[in-house]
Amino acid sequence: MKDTSGVKIGTKLILGFFSMIVFMVIIGSCSYWGITRLSGNINDIFTVRLPSIDYLVEADRDLQQLLVAERSLIFTSPDQESFKTLLADYEENLSQSDDRFQKFKALASTPQERAIVEKYEKARAEWEKLSGEVITLRKNSLNGNSDAAVDLSMGPAGEKFEEMRDQLNALQEMNLEIAGNEYAQAETTLKKSLSIVLVVILAGLVVAIGLSIFLSRNISGILGSLLSEMDRLVEGALAGRLDIRGDPDKVNFEFRNIVKGVNETLDAVIGPLNMAAGYVDSISKGVIPEKITEEYKGDFNTIKNNLNILIQAMNDLTETAEKIAQGDLTVKIKLRSDTDKLMIAMQRMANDLSEVVRDVMIAAGNVAAGSEQMSSAAEEMSQGASEQASAAEEASSSMEQMASNIRQNADNAQQTEKIAVKSADDAIQGGKAVDETVGAMKTI
Repeated sequence: MKDTSGVKIGTKLILGFFSMIVFMVIIGSCSYWGITRLSGNINDIFTVRLPSIDYLVEADRDLQQLLVAERSLIFTSPDQESFKTLLADYEENLSQSDDRFQKFKALASTPQERAIVEKYEKARAEWEKLSGEVITLRKNSLNGNSDAAVDLSMGPAGEKFEEMRDQLNALQEMNLEIAGNEYAQAETTLKKSLSIVLVVILAGLVVAIGLSIFLSRNISGILGSLLSEMDRLVEGALAGRLDIRGDPDKVNFEFRNIVKGVNETLDAVIGPLNMAAGYVDSISKGVIPEKITEEYKGDFNTIKNNLNILIQAMNDLTETAEKIAQGDLTVKIKLRSDTDKLMIAMQRMANDLSEVVRDVMIAAGNVAAGSEQMSSAAEEMSQGASEQASAAEEASSSMEQMASNIRQNADNAQQTEKIAVKSADDAIQGGKAVDETVGAMKTI
């Protein structure tokens, strides 16, 4: 079969329907031809042949009754009342037979019929003349002698009468034969029409089945190729392989725009997604990119705005961390939401570091105060030693004072140790806060 890949489905369907219409027209034409032929045969039988036969039979019957009246007149006396009745019957049958034959003559259409009609009319004219002479002879034979009328009626007039009736019989047989032929033709036409219609119907059925199979397979193949490409795209999307595209060349040309449209849709969707993935990948590696300046539409613009907000938040977070690293513990950390774990951790880390620094400063102050007391006590011991010779009581008093100072220094040392221990704990807490901050930054 010729390649039909370049033909539209609509055109194929139209051709299929047109083929069925052609077969329907053929069937209708054959049926019309058969019905027309049958109608012509039946019309000829019922409007020509049967009426013709009926007129001929009635005319023959009238002639028979006329002959009976003629023969009865011969043997009836003219002065009898029955003679007049028989004469009236004779004349009536003579007129009726002629009228009915004239009706038949009007229906006679074949050359054979017209030839016989001429013979009949010639024979009738001769018979009417002889029959009229018979009637005249009988009317004039008042003495009752009817031999001349009998001889004429039984002789020449009878012969012409039989000749005339033979023509009527020939016409009857001819019309019966024509009617039979018409019936046979009608029967043949009917059989031929039925045969043609059946053959055309069978051929149309075969063609319809063939077209149905061809069109169904063709359309199924076209739709199957389209569905195959769509399935491949869907499977790729479900598997995360967004780089897969449909092949328009594998699809019927009518549906290639569908595959192209899906490909363009994927390109429009995947472009912004790839952009977003690239930015997230950079942020996850600690590289803060510049804000997105390209224009996007709809939901993609929302993604762009959210990424820009994230980039700004990461920049703010980095700036805050750098200030804390530089020792600026007065930096203000703003929470982005009540569930902002990263900024909460940063805030707690800054507060813990500030507390550690304050504790260290307090411990350093206490150590400085203790050192000053020890220096003062040393000076007093020096003064006491120079004056040792002058008074033993003052030396003893100074020793007691020195012992007291030593105890005070011991206390101060213990206090300093506690402060140092607490400072170490605070430093550990600050380290944990820093670790939580780093973990939260990695999570983002």
